[in-house]
Amino acid sequence: MGTVRVEIWAWPRIPKVKLEEAKGRIIFQEEIGSGISALDLFNRMALDRKDFREFIFDKESQSCNFHVSVIINEKIATASELSKTYLKNGDRIVIIPLAGGG
Repeated sequence: MGTVRVEIWAWPRIPKVKLEEAKGRIIFQEEIGSGISALDLFNRMALDRKDFREFIFDKESQSCNFHVSVIINEKIATASELSKTYLKNGDRIVIIPLAGGG
């Protein structure tokens, strides 16, 4: 058993999104077992966390929503890489909402 650090960075102001209540970022630890992929962890977090399921990860399509980037240990992870990225104790996952405008 081990843990990974998950950070969700500042969320844009979206009505009814509890994630916006955090100043700067939300940081928490998730327990992992041997052989768990990032995709496995995201599926589990989507079951346990309503905001994660609604705004970050879609269990049906098995991918992150279009408006977020996922960085695992300082490397951007594409949707297809989530299932191939096996986590180990001490890994760091950062989820950053994308912003647009001009």
